[in-house]
Order: sequence, then structure tokens, then C-alpha cells
Amino acid sequence: MNILNNTGMENTTVEKVHMTSMIDSIIQMNKKGFDKEFSVNLKNELTYANGLLYKPSQVKIVEFFRFEGDSDPSDESILYALETDNGVKGVLSHIYGREASEESQKTSDFITQVRNLNKEHPMG
Repeated sequence: MNILNNTGMENTTVEKVHMTSMIDSIIQMNKKGFDKEFSVNLKNELTYANGLLYKPSQVKIVEFFRFEGDSDPSDESILYALETDNGVKGVLSHIYGREASEESQKTSDFITQVRNLNKEHPMG
């Protein structure tokens, strides 16, 4: 599996990193303190097990890993390392391409809003 890793969002170099799975990337991010497992709800809010909710304006993308299937490049997913404005760190997985679902579209919409907002008003 090929993984593209990118740190930050603007004017950065994409570095190709080889890992065996998304699980390896999750473990790596957990070691860096990104230990929550986020999801996006129907109201376009980021959440995790404790029930706290975050709008796109309260989130920044710290790092991401893009996975492409070895046998089928349309099998694609991304793992995002996210940090909220109150310091909560976690990961959000996103499947797109042929396997995309309605839930995947919610995640895609949320991440697009986060990217656009961070371009306009970067979190410090």
C-alpha cells in the first residue's frame, strides 16, 4: 500500500512514506498524542466518544496520510490527524473513490470546510 504523508497545509512538500497499513499510521499518530477517534455527525460537527462537538472553524488538520490500494488505485482513503481549538487531538479516517458512502461524503464536506477556513483564518 502506498501512503502519501503531508504535514501542514500550505506550501509543503509531499513526502512518500511506505507503511504497511492504516493501523500503522494510527499507532504512529497515537504515539504523537492524537489518541481520540473522531467522526463527523449529521449536523456537520466533529465528535468523539465523550460527546464533545466541534464545528469546522474549531479544527485544524495537522497531518494526513493518503492510502491507495495496490491492486486498485480507486480504493482510496485518508487518515487525518486533527487538533481542536481546545487542544483535543485525534484521528479521522475518510474513505473515498469507489467505496465512498453518504457518511464518507459528510466527512469530505467537513474536511473541505476545515481546509477553506484554515486558509482564511489559520488557527495559531
